[in-house]
Amino acid sequence: MHNQQPWAKRSDKACLATYNPISKIDPKKVLKRWWFQHIVHDVFHIAVLVPLFRFVQGKRRSWHCGAHTLMNSQETCFVTGLAAARQLGADYPFNDREAAGWFNFYGRLLYGWKFKKARVKAS
Repeated sequence: MHNQQPWAKRSDKACLATYNPISKIDPKKVLKRWWFQHIVHDVFHIAVLVPLFRFVQGKRRSWHCGAHTLMNSQETCFVTGLAAARQLGADYPFNDREAAGWFNFYGRLLYGWKFKKARVKAS
């Protein structure tokens, strides 16, 4: 895991992937290497690009999700994937009113007025 997740150092389980390593990796343990440029989440990205995503969502039957559509964190990546699935017709999978409220908040950021809000069953 990468250096923002220090708990991975204490794990006795094998890691599947690494990026931004802080120590040298034994070349015999490397299966494959990829190089990629990670998106920079700066003020321009958050203030200008993120609000523009709602205008391309659904165009040519494409729904976008991932770190670049909001902010870089695993949690928001997960939420954007759920939001894309919701736009394609999937039900919101959780029955928690507060979580659904936050989901709808992020969904509106991503999709604007086109967002299909999560529905929570009455308990």
